[in-house]
Amino acid sequence: MLIGSNIRLSKVESITISTNGNHFEEAQSFTYLGLVINENLVWEEHIDKINRKQGRFWRIKSSLPQNARLIFFNSFILPL
Repeated sequence: MLIGSNIRLSKVESITISTNGNHFEEAQSFTYLGLVINENLVWEEHIDKINRKQGRFWRIKSSLPQNARLIFFNSFILPL
């Protein structure tokens, strides 16, 4: 993945990186330390990921007892 502005990225058609005969595939985004990074450094994909996880919590929160909610929150939401 090349990181840069849209203007600079539009000037690069393709790039091939290999080591010991193994070729690396280009990625549009990747996760590093829990943060989703894309080639244009836009936060949209990362925010969508957080919203999906929070949505799960809000949907099940009314059906869980208090101690289970706390465990779920500490396990899945707090690390975000």
